[in-house]
Amino acid sequence: VVWAVLPVGAVLAFLLSMLGLYAMRAHEIDRQLQSTQQLLSTVESTISVACFMEDEALAREIAEGLLSNATVHAVRISSMSTVLANKHREHGGLDEDTGYTVRRKIFSPFDASAQMGEVLLIADEQALRAAAQGYSNFVALVLTAMVFAITAVLAWVVYRVVVRPIRRVARALDRDAAGAQRRLEVPSGHELSEIGLLANALNRLMERVSAMLHQEHAMRERVSQSEQRYRTLAENSPDLIARHDLDQVLVYANPTYLRQMGIAPDAALDQADVEARVWKPSMPYEIFRAHLLEVVQTGRPDTLLWDWEDASGATMYHEMQVVLEYDAEGRPIGTLTMGRDITDRLEAERRLIYQATHDGLTDLPNRMAFQEHLQQRLAHARRDGSELALLFIDLDNFKSINDTLGHATGDELLRVLAQRMQGALRETDMIARLGGDEFVVLLDSAPPRHQLPLVVQKVFDAISEPCVLARQQLFPSASVGVAMFPQDGQDVSGLMRSADVAMYAAKAEGRHGYRFYAADMNEGAQDWLRLSQDLRLGLERGEFELYYQPKADVSTGKFAGMEALIRWRHPELGMVPPARFIGVAEEAGLIADVDAWVLDEACRQMRVWLDAGLAPKRVAVNLSASQCRGGEFAQRVTQALLRHGLHADCLELEITETTLMTEVDDAVQAFWSLRDQGVCVAVDDFGTGYSSLSYLRRLPVDNLKIDKSFVDDLETDANDREITKVIIAMAKSLGLVAVAEGVERASQLELLQEMGCHQFQGYFYSKPMPASEMTRMLEATQVCGETSRHPLAQKDLLAWAT
Repeated sequence: VVWAVLPVGAVLAFLLSMLGLYAMRAHEIDRQLQSTQQLLSTVESTISVACFMEDEALAREIAEGLLSNATVHAVRISSMSTVLANKHREHGGLDEDTGYTVRRKIFSPFDASAQMGEVLLIADEQALRAAAQGYSNFVALVLTAMVFAITAVLAWVVYRVVVRPIRRVARALDRDAAGAQRRLEVPSGHELSEIGLLANALNRLMERVSAMLHQEHAMRERVSQSEQRYRTLAENSPDLIARHDLDQVLVYANPTYLRQMGIAPDAALDQADVEARVWKPSMPYEIFRAHLLEVVQTGRPDTLLWDWEDASGATMYHEMQVVLEYDAEGRPIGTLTMGRDITDRLEAERRLIYQATHDGLTDLPNRMAFQEHLQQRLAHARRDGSELALLFIDLDNFKSINDTLGHATGDELLRVLAQRMQGALRETDMIARLGGDEFVVLLDSAPPRHQLPLVVQKVFDAISEPCVLARQQLFPSASVGVAMFPQDGQDVSGLMRSADVAMYAAKAEGRHGYRFYAADMNEGAQDWLRLSQDLRLGLERGEFELYYQPKADVSTGKFAGMEALIRWRHPELGMVPPARFIGVAEEAGLIADVDAWVLDEACRQMRVWLDAGLAPKRVAVNLSASQCRGGEFAQRVTQALLRHGLHADCLELEITETTLMTEVDDAVQAFWSLRDQGVCVAVDDFGTGYSSLSYLRRLPVDNLKIDKSFVDDLETDANDREITKVIIAMAKSLGLVAVAEGVERASQLELLQEMGCHQFQGYFYSKPMPASEMTRMLEATQVCGETSRHPLAQKDLLAWAT
């Protein structure tokens, strides 16, 4: 590189010499002409005298003197009237057109404004050029020598100062590229120069590159380890894991999937029919592929349920999750299918559903299951015009058996009679235990009216057969009421009410018998009519009031909120419990007005407590099924909150399992809307139904309230304990709060605490109380502080409540 500078310098020197030669030559000619001008100026005064005197001899002498200058070729001196002297060299003549002519006017020596003549001086062109050429050649030679010298010096300096250090840096970079990875040394003397800056910049660059390479290496190691961990997990996971490409062809399956599907471990998985040849789930293989294709097309995950038989022939279930997989650029590459064995979970749910729909003592369907079945059979009977017979059975004197022989004997009697009645019925008939000593029987496709007494008598005789229990011979008897569809009732409640009326008629006649329903038995209907009329007037007159039953934390006993319970202070009947008038309100179409009043009054009272500086936490309001119908439900609740200036989290809405079953489609949207505002939602009497489990995931439920029927015999009934434990565990798994109702004994509370129940309510903590007493309780809470145990949770609770 350095030696390439010399030829370039020579070319530059030559070009500079040529330019310098031309410039020097022109400059020298100009200098010679200026010298001639100066020469002329020195004799100008003498010429002025010659012209003034017209002295030709003096003029010739001046001209010859000027010609003695080698650069002057010709001289002519003229006065205003004549030529005084005209001299030139032998070669050439007097050519005034040459570019080297100097003409100057001559003025009087006595009057500078009076012209006396002129002098014409012509320079010798050849002499001028020769002198200029010599001077320019000398200058060009000097310049050329200087250029060559400077070029050589610069080349040496560039080599020493620039090229050699850069070569060292380049060799160091080549060495680092070979893997040495040593820090570049800054050449001596270049610590502050650009080369030093370059070396330091390269060092920093290499450090960053090295750090990035280390990070990339570490990241690759982590990715490799992560992939290895994933593969290890997948290979050893008990779950089914499979990958399919975008054409739904199996490309990977873990050993569990291969073993379960019956695919050989060394089978080629990229064959389109590898799964189809051994497909085991009951879901058709093409349906499964259609689900995979839908996930690919929509990008939305899908959930499938596979059921198949294992090697022993037992059915097992897998819940399969299908998701779309993407590459690093975000492009779909296939689907990932993961499945978990949920056989035990489904079996547990089935057991729970069975326990919730069947009586734990007799293993018969319970009230909810029976009503659901009756509802279906009524619909079927309406379509085909068939008749149904409903038997309402109430055991006679059963309480005395319990009191004299003990509850164990009474329970055993119930089991024996349940088995007898089942044996006396056809497979198409249904028997259920409503609770206590009450049973109902539905005779499907009832025989003609004149033959029906024979069937009823068969059931009656099965009940009446003597039996020996606890070493005592018992003679069971029952009162049976019979109602027919469609004559005696058009719906579930009407038919059961008619059968109930007939049963009470049988008891009124001395028990141990059965009666068919008749219209003259319906005197109770008059009572119902009067009660419905009084109910309507009671709403207008303001005869209703709310009682409030506090709820408490199971583990700490601290106040946790309250439930609003309606009471009717009838002017003649006194305090009418809700159980007597709520059903009347529903059948009379007044339940919506009752619910609206309860909601508004509860919100109003909450506002009063808040304005008084109290902390009532949250009030729970029960909702009827009719209240949840229609899209205006959420709007009515919102308006009540706004009307009283309450935040939504001050209100809790309780809805029964029955409502969930019958109104869930209408209620879902309304409850989600209210939940978004902050309203708490609770499922009341949980466990008494059998269809609500599937709805828990659809509704925004916060609390599960365990029905009092399970709490009553919690200490003695293993089935009730198991159901309660399962409900609490379910609540925890779903992130819900479990609330036990009807807690009346310390032993019940201890069991609930062991099970992990969150809250409870009942007489053990406090009976329902009017707003004035609730105010005193809240004031006591304020005085004791939020963090202390509530004084009403101490031993003096019951005394205070009474």
